[in-house]
Order: sequence, then C-alpha cells, then structure tokens
Amino acid sequence: MIEGNQSRTDGNGSIPKNRVLQNALRILCGFIFILIFCTAIWATIKVGVSRLFSFYGEGTGREQPLSLAVQITPGDPEVHNTRALVLQDAGNLNEAIKEFERAAALRPRDFILWQRLGLARDRADDEQGAITALTESVRLAPFYARPRWQLGNVLFRAGRYVDAFAQMRRAVLSDPTLLPNFIDLTWGAYQGNTEAMEQVIRPETDEWRLGLARFYAQRGKYTEATKIARTLHDLSKRERQELVSLLIKGKQFQSAYEIWAGGETQGRVAQMPLLLNGGFEDRVSLEEQTFGWQIVKNISAIVVSQDASLKHSGNYSLRVEWNGESPANAQALSQIILTEPNKHYVIRFASRTEKIVSGGFPVISVFDANTDESRPLAQTKPLPQNSEGWNDYSVEFTTGAATSAVRVSLRREDCTTSPCPAFGKVWVDDFEIQKVN
Repeated sequence: MIEGNQSRTDGNGSIPKNRVLQNALRILCGFIFILIFCTAIWATIKVGVSRLFSFYGEGTGREQPLSLAVQITPGDPEVHNTRALVLQDAGNLNEAIKEFERAAALRPRDFILWQRLGLARDRADDEQGAITALTESVRLAPFYARPRWQLGNVLFRAGRYVDAFAQMRRAVLSDPTLLPNFIDLTWGAYQGNTEAMEQVIRPETDEWRLGLARFYAQRGKYTEATKIARTLHDLSKRERQELVSLLIKGKQFQSAYEIWAGGETQGRVAQMPLLLNGGFEDRVSLEEQTFGWQIVKNISAIVVSQDASLKHSGNYSLRVEWNGESPANAQALSQIILTEPNKHYVIRFASRTEKIVSGGFPVISVFDANTDESRPLAQTKPLPQNSEGWNDYSVEFTTGAATSAVRVSLRREDCTTSPCPAFGKVWVDDFEIQKVN
C-alpha cells in the first residue's frame, strides 16, 4: 500500500469548509486590491489630465481648459486657484472670487488662498469681505509681513487708522523694506503732524529712526530731522553722509555739521569760521560730498590729487591739472565753511601755477552757500599763467544777514567763447580763514 500523498479531504472525501472560506477570502482580497489599484490609477489619471488642462489654461490665459479641469477634479483646490487667477486677470472678478472661495474651503489652512481671496474682494469693493479673508490669512501666518500689510491697507482705506497702523507696524517689523511706505502713509493720515506720526510709528531702532529722519529732511522738516538724528548711534559712513547731504541741501549747515561731526570728529563743536584740512595733510577723497574738501567728479579733463613733491609747507599740497575741454564754472575744488551773519572775513592761501593756457584762467571764489551760489561774494584776480615758486593770496568778503556758511572754490573764469578748453597745472596749499574786525 502507498502511504505518501494522501488527499486533503475529510473522512467523507470532501474539502473542509474552513479551506473553502480561506480560498474565498483570498479571492475577495485580491479583487479588492485590484479595485483599489484601478481606482488609484484612475484618480491619478484624472488629476494628471486635470492639471494638464490647468497648466494649458494658465499658460494661454484661456478659461475653457480650466473649466474642464475643474469639472474633472472638482475637489482639487489648486485648479480652482488657477482658474481664479486667470479669471481675475481677465477682469471677471465675481467668478474669480467664487473660485478663490472654493479653493480656500478645500484647503482652509493655506494662508495664500485667503490672501488672494481678500485681495480679490478688495478689488471688487467688498471691504468687509476683504477684511475677513485677510484677517484669516494673518491668523494662519502671523509672522508673514505681506498679509498684515495688505490687511492694513484695506483698513487704512476704510478710515480705521488705529487698526491699520497696528497691522502695518507689525508688518514692517518682519519686513523693514516697508518702512518708507509706512512713514509716508502716516504722514498723509496725520497731515504732517510729526508728533502724531511718531506715536504711531514708535521708532525704536537706529534703522527706523534713520528712515524717519531721512523722510523729515526730504519734506523740509529739518528741526525734527535733526532732533531724531541726534539719537542715532551706529550709523555707517554712507548713511551719515546721506543724511548730512539732505540737511546741506536744505541749507541747514549748523545741523548738518553737528550730525557730520558726530561721526567724523566725535562730536567736536564747530568753532566758526570753520575751514577743515586747509593744508591738505589729511586724505582728500572723491567720496566727500559734505564737509571738508570736495573734488570735482565725472570730468575727465580735470585731475585733482595730493602732491608730496611740491608743497608750501607740511607734507602735501593739492594739485589741479586741466587737460582739455571742461565747463568753466566746474568747481575743481570746494569746501563749505561755517560762518556768522554780517561778519567780515579774509581767506588766505598759497598757490603756484605752471603753463596755464585757457580763455578762462583759474580763480578762487567765495559764494554765499545760503543762496543759489550764482554770483560770488568775492574772488581773487586770475592766477597767472606761470609763477616763480609759491605766491601768497588773500580774498576778503562780508557775509549777509542770513549767511550761515560760504563755499570757497577753485574754478575758472567764465569764457567768452565756446568750447573753452584749458591746459596746465595749479597747486594750492595752506588755506586759512579769519574774522576781521
């Protein structure tokens, strides 16, 4: 008798019931798996086709492909968002708002969708709807600047200044580039009332105080600009020079010097009359556009440099060389000098010249810096074509009732013909100014 392979049956020769159930369960599970797999494939195909229509509609600006995309996948917030953007660009704000609303409902924790919905409602003059949507965007992204700034703008136009500026200030804390716009809006809201502006802005850092001081100076509020500028601590040279230049442009020479001296001379009080670096022993820089010597820029026919080989005293003089066509009134060298009104002064200096050839010879002129500087208060006679070594010169002038500063400059006399080139060299040294009784 063979005993190896016996049939798996019960005593009556039939398959056990539990075996039948197991086989049926395997078949059912396999069917369910295939069904899920096919469903997933179909869903993926639908999403792919929908996104394809969506990308095409977005790229071409056509609304029809986007409508098909929405029909294929009505539960996809991205296609609703894309359709809304295209509708909005086409000027169909009402339909765009509906699509943004559907997108936000499908993905309610996306702050960008609420932000876009708020902006669309704002464009449609739905003020309260815009505030509601943007408030939700802010709630979802409390540290993002843009939603707060946009909410603040809507509140501002609604006349709710306190709420608006509270949102805007927090936005600026996150994004300092918004500060100039914030200051400008407060200026308009409070009609230039600087005290009210500062209560809203609350400038607590040097960056904010500098922005406010710069804004005041640009609007002619020089007293307020100077007051804030006095509180600044860690200004870069560029920032300080920019602020000082604005004050000089506004003829606020004393205030400008005070701010400039805070960085250049550690706050040294100006002793008027004040002429700096008269012997050119300190560096003369093209970058100087405030106090100290200023050198002409962007005129290739005029070259200015310190010279250690020829000097009247000390270690250096300043050499100015003309080599071609240049405007006769171009100030090759100049300096703003603080003075007092209704006073008589004399400026002394030394100079030498070499091979000057021009229809307009060099002169030293003094202008009232509080005016347009079109006519000099005084000037020297033209410097000679050639000099035998160094010669001493002087120029006397009297300031006006409103003169707080003058500008001394080396330039050429006006020419009678044009063009009027110039050639040759001038050295100057040992400038000084004295008040004459």
